[in-house]
Amino acid sequence: TLSANDRQAIATEAESLLLELQGLANTQDSSGSYIFSGSKTSAQTITRDSSGKFIYNGDQTIRYQAVSSGLTLAINDHGADLFMRLPKG
Repeated sequence: TLSANDRQAIATEAESLLLELQGLANTQDSSGSYIFSGSKTSAQTITRDSSGKFIYNGDQTIRYQAVSSGLTLAINDHGADLFMRLPKG
């Protein structure tokens, strides 16, 4: 029961939200490394192909940093788990 204008407004808003999420996925640290690309830190995490499909360009490597003798912490999450999962159901 939505008009064509209503549907267009919803589509425009959805596209805007997707672009905002893509921007968040492509966050870089202070040295310019993409923080959600696993070990491929020079690869932009999420791009779109010519059909508009989102592509994850990283890998699933979790990087670790030693913080003290015998203690390391994960310093990233890979973007495939964060941004590319489809809801189940």
